[in-house]
Amino acid sequence: MAGNRFLEAAFSDRRKDFCFMPEIVNTELMDLHDYMVRESGFEHHSAASEMKICRMLQKGDMNAVDLCQSAFASPGEGRLATDTLTHIKYSYVCSVTLMTRFAIWGGMDERLAFYSSDLYIQQLENCMTGQEVKNLHREMLVYFVKHMDNLRNKHDYSEPVNKCIEYIYYHLHNRITVSMLAKHVDLNSDYLSTLFKREIGTPIIDYITEKRLSSAKCLLQRTDMSCSEIAHTLGFCSQSHFTYRFRKEFGITPKKYRMQMYKKPS
Repeated sequence: MAGNRFLEAAFSDRRKDFCFMPEIVNTELMDLHDYMVRESGFEHHSAASEMKICRMLQKGDMNAVDLCQSAFASPGEGRLATDTLTHIKYSYVCSVTLMTRFAIWGGMDERLAFYSSDLYIQQLENCMTGQEVKNLHREMLVYFVKHMDNLRNKHDYSEPVNKCIEYIYYHLHNRITVSMLAKHVDLNSDYLSTLFKREIGTPIIDYITEKRLSSAKCLLQRTDMSCSEIAHTLGFCSQSHFTYRFRKEFGITPKKYRMQMYKKPS
């Protein structure tokens, strides 16, 4: 077959690097795949289009969401499975992987990027239809783009404040004091407190509490941890103190908040 001869020629230079051609990538299967792709109209998106999305993502440009979403699981995308839902799910995993790498290249913390990727891929198990996968895909894109936009805005903060924000993020489960943060950034405690409030608009201790309460809402929604376990995990001195601060911030107790979340349709 002419197609086979063409593929043989295309791979001839590569045979210097490979002692054999794997069975799954033999010329006959590639020729058949080429035919099916051509007849069905499915083609892989170009590397140039992916790099365009990469640059937009790293700039925090929300237009990247619509661009990537319109390309996701579209007729212009390579076919990954014969079953449509399986194809869309495979495409979703590929997209999450790309966005994760793009975000890391743009400066996103590796651990946060990979943790986020894991969580978004795990959520795929809950998707029963193609539309649900597409909705989750958009949510994932918005998350990464917003994070990159926030990352760019962080450059408006001084280095000590950025270091404090990062330290707080990774130590919410530990005791954190202004003096500890001051030592971490090698500044006087009073000066750091003034600097932090001037740039963030919130006193350091209030900022720490806000982040802990935000994490508490997530744990109440997505885990079966008890209120006492959550209070202990997030560094509150007691469950009663946790309940007091939660109700003061959100106008509802942690227990009632969890009950409301359970009543919401999934």
